[in-house]
Amino acid sequence: MNELAISLEEKTLIEELLEEIVSLAIEMGVEIKAKKEKVKRICKEKKEKSYYGHNLLKKNEKVLVLGATAIDQDTMNELTRLYGFKKNDFRYETDYTKIVSFASRISDNYVAIIFGACPHKVSKLGGWSGIISKYINSDNSPAIYDARSHAGQLKVTKESFNAAILSMCSDLLKRAC
Repeated sequence: MNELAISLEEKTLIEELLEEIVSLAIEMGVEIKAKKEKVKRICKEKKEKSYYGHNLLKKNEKVLVLGATAIDQDTMNELTRLYGFKKNDFRYETDYTKIVSFASRISDNYVAIIFGACPHKVSKLGGWSGIISKYINSDNSPAIYDARSHAGQLKVTKESFNAAILSMCSDLLKRAC
């Protein structure tokens, strides 16, 4: 028997490993440029089967990140891309001073708001003590997610942002089913 012959079991194992590598690459946001048709097909199938991210949003829906952050917008975009979101799926209002006037202009297009540290005094809050309590207690508000540090503070860090996105994706997936 030829030494280079591959058993059916080994061939199956190689295909499973290839699929796992492609899945990991897609999760990490790495674009795979393949020459082999089989690899191209597997890449296409994996991308189409993505349940997270952009596919969970309805037309014109966005996610709002509201509040001061400890990470920059590029880092947040990288994290959202890992979940399959597109850059324009998120709007970032992270300038603490601009939040004061922006909070009263939140549109119906937002499916979720991820809160970081926000000022207590915001314009047009009515009888609410703060912007977060206004949206938590409103009937028609989007889903609310707090980006909290390990100490329990509202603070958008890599870890708290990642946890908020994961929770949001889980809820969006339930909504889609």
